[in-house]
Amino acid sequence: AVVSTQSTGVDLTRTAVKGEQYHRRDTLTVTGVTKNTGETDAELGRKVAESLSLSGESVKPVDFSVIHRNGNQARKNREGKDIPPSVTVRFSKIGKKDKV
Repeated sequence: AVVSTQSTGVDLTRTAVKGEQYHRRDTLTVTGVTKNTGETDAELGRKVAESLSLSGESVKPVDFSVIHRNGNQARKNREGKDIPPSVTVRFSKIGKKDKV
């Protein structure tokens, strides 16, 4: 069978996009979570859970399968204030993420 290169490229791109969407369905990026020196993942999980619980849905650190900071350095906003690096969390259950 002859397969056009252009067709294969489009199919591969479509497959990659679907894969990315599948992996993003249980993740969430949270901004504005303060960063402390020597912060542990457990402390970060508690802070993020408290922040997300403000949505009205009870969130606990055990609801996350993975949590990490996106970078180490704070960045400056237009007014020159420090903005802490965002946090990406992967939920253990997709239903919990959807409720938040």
